[in-house]
Amino acid sequence: MNLCILSGKGGTGKTTLSVSLAAWLAEKQAGKQVTLLDCDVEEPNAHLYLAPPRVEQETVSVLVPQWHKELCTQCGRCRNVCQFGAFAVLGDRIEIFSDHCHNCGLCSYVCPHQALPEHYHAVGRTLRGQVDGVDLIWGDLNVGEPRSTPVIEAVRRQAGAGTVIIDGPPGTSCGMVAAASGVDLALVVTEPTLFGRHDLELAIDALRALEVPCAVVINKSLFGDAGVRSCCERHKVPVLLEIPFRRDLAACSAQQGILHRFAPEFNALLAQLWNGLQQMARQGKVTA
Repeated sequence: MNLCILSGKGGTGKTTLSVSLAAWLAEKQAGKQVTLLDCDVEEPNAHLYLAPPRVEQETVSVLVPQWHKELCTQCGRCRNVCQFGAFAVLGDRIEIFSDHCHNCGLCSYVCPHQALPEHYHAVGRTLRGQVDGVDLIWGDLNVGEPRSTPVIEAVRRQAGAGTVIIDGPPGTSCGMVAAASGVDLALVVTEPTLFGRHDLELAIDALRALEVPCAVVINKSLFGDAGVRSCCERHKVPVLLEIPFRRDLAACSAQQGILHRFAPEFNALLAQLWNGLQQMARQGKVTA
């Protein structure tokens, strides 16, 4: 099963749940491969929970155009074909706006004088380590890079067989789409607030557009749910787990703790969650 754990907003407990579920599965399903992909590449922190003793890393690079003035005739074809506004013809020079470039290579292809050859540009790195039966892979986007998707895609390419849990970036932008596209199931972690409900709606709409079935976990439950359950009922999305708000659990999360190791009652809660996900997988004919 490929499971992506998401949140419409940051701070809902998405990473704590992702790490805890992966660690719990590795313990309960000894001998079966469990992979955790941290695709929140702008702020990766799953490795702070698991602390693998040995880490291997690889550079992630993309091809970007490089302008050669001596070959250019300022014909403007690069500007005309670029769908992202990355080019401007300014008199006798070409200005390339790297923040707008999506590395599609079309500008280099259409240039009649080969004035825009591509070269590799490092945008981040992937890191990998194993600990307690979990194969942890995470991405780290270089500071100042405008697009996280090349690093997210590089992390996802390293996933192997078995159970794969993806800790996606918060929100519903391109990074979330890159993390969730093509997965078997998505689990949206939300909180019972008006902001949580609003961003949950956005996440459900995005997953529906991606044709990815989803379920919900309500975290930090205390008094009422701010309409979160009625939102789920309206969208026909099941709520598989509700985690109560407790000060000790907040401290566990702040200290990068593993839930079921900190509070043994979470063994039953994680089992309940996993059983619900497996039932959804069977109904959708997903390999669990």
